[in-house]
Amino acid sequence: SALAEIASNPMLLTTMAIVHQEEKRLPDQRVALYKRAVDVLLRRWQTYKTGEALPDDALAPFLKDERRLRATMERLAYEAHRTGHGNREAAALDRMDALRLIEERMGSLDLAEAFLTYVDRRAGLLTGQGGTTTKPDTFTFPHRTFQEYLAGCHLLSERGIGRTLDALAEEGDYWRVAVQLAAEELFYTNKGGQNDVLDLAYGLCPAMLPDTQAGQRRVLWSAAMAVLVGREQVEADTGGPNGGGPYLDRLRSHLVTMLGGVLPPVERAEAGRHLAVLGDPRQAVTTVEHMDWCLVPSGPFQMGSPDSDDLAAEYEKPLHEVTLTYDYWIGRFPVTTAQWWAFVEASGHEPEHQNSLKGFANHPVVYVTWYEAQAFCDWLTEQLHQVAAEARDVWEHASGSEGTLWRGLLRRQLRVSLPSEAEWEKAARGDSDARRYPWGDSWDASRCNSGETGVGKTSAVGSFPVGKSPFGAEEASGNVFEWTRNSYQHDLYTQRAERQVIDPSSPKVSDRYVLRGGVFGGDQGLDRCACRDLCIRPDFISSVIGFRVVIRPIPEG
Repeated sequence: SALAEIASNPMLLTTMAIVHQEEKRLPDQRVALYKRAVDVLLRRWQTYKTGEALPDDALAPFLKDERRLRATMERLAYEAHRTGHGNREAAALDRMDALRLIEERMGSLDLAEAFLTYVDRRAGLLTGQGGTTTKPDTFTFPHRTFQEYLAGCHLLSERGIGRTLDALAEEGDYWRVAVQLAAEELFYTNKGGQNDVLDLAYGLCPAMLPDTQAGQRRVLWSAAMAVLVGREQVEADTGGPNGGGPYLDRLRSHLVTMLGGVLPPVERAEAGRHLAVLGDPRQAVTTVEHMDWCLVPSGPFQMGSPDSDDLAAEYEKPLHEVTLTYDYWIGRFPVTTAQWWAFVEASGHEPEHQNSLKGFANHPVVYVTWYEAQAFCDWLTEQLHQVAAEARDVWEHASGSEGTLWRGLLRRQLRVSLPSEAEWEKAARGDSDARRYPWGDSWDASRCNSGETGVGKTSAVGSFPVGKSPFGAEEASGNVFEWTRNSYQHDLYTQRAERQVIDPSSPKVSDRYVLRGGVFGGDQGLDRCACRDLCIRPDFISSVIGFRVVIRPIPEG
């Protein structure tokens, strides 16, 4: 949060305390907090203690001119941010560069020197570092947050801000926070700010989605501005032919494409979050009746890990052939929060943990027990049987895999369940080799949401299509761990798969059920197709455990 960002710095924590003392409460919006904190820090340069030497008479008018003083700090912050690309801390601005920029504002190099000498002697918004006690080599802001905030404010003073943002988008994700803070400053502190933000957002979102990183980044910034304004307010804007509803439709379409686009994973994940807030149009992600299913044909595959795999545990071994004697279908994605919501609302189920309903709609649902995942499967079985019956005339004579699937559901020969370990692993690995990962043997952090990818949280399903399995299942590596219907039994794991189709007969709380698929905070070892490293009680609830479902033949007898 904004408070946590600032409170780590002792001087800024004191500044927050002063703001709180003056206003009795801290502002709700972070830009309002930054604005008040900047005012407090600037005031330190305008207030003199008894007996303290006053600045040069020619310097005093500049210090008292709040608009000129703040505009100067904004320009310095902007230039500092430009020089600090890739730096996680506040960037250091060379003394000569600072003098040049201040001279432009004050019209005198001598006054610029006097100003830097003065501010270096007083704690405030600019601090000298290195050099001598009277002439520091560089100057920095007390926290990167203030550098980004003031740099964003300077952006708003630029003529042709759209062209400036186009250029900054070429520099990667580095300017994202400054651009977002600029939009927030415009929205919260300026009269008519909503319209100004919308005009800016519209200009960043062209009719055709660019195929470059910079072009898609501009659309991402546009989406962040739309989220700031709010979906309903955007839809209600009828100020121009390229705005309002048409803009929102265009933006959502672009964001869907961008999930599998050219941006780095962290930015694609951000696009997925914006899409959730603005309304994800993908029915396969937001409904249960339109879920995407991937056919996994019957036949043998290689299950487990070879002795040569240095990442494998002993309970993944040996590598052995397993034959699944039936076709089945696995969900293209893990079950999402939106689909879990549909189950809860329709069935009246009371979730074990209310956080299962609080995630982004297009992210995998988490905080779900094994028992609850099974309940979802039972409910979805009946839902799909009904959907098939309502389109009986269509499915009775349909051809292809889809026709076979829906005809089996129509005749109640198929049901939804959690996948067995064998069903999950074959769907993730394919049947032609014993590959380590769904995409092949070589690790590639850009193909999944893992600890090495940098997302640091769950991501919208569909954000890693380049990591799909040979059968089309996506995110079988990373994002969230997934429940299977098998309890941990090594003899069952190594035997032929005729037993794998059998449901657990009497699940007990003391049983340990196997999780598959890795997790957003995990490593490449956990993301392997054969990894069965975690075995958890069926009543366990976690922010990193979700589930995926299969449609398979109903066992006879």
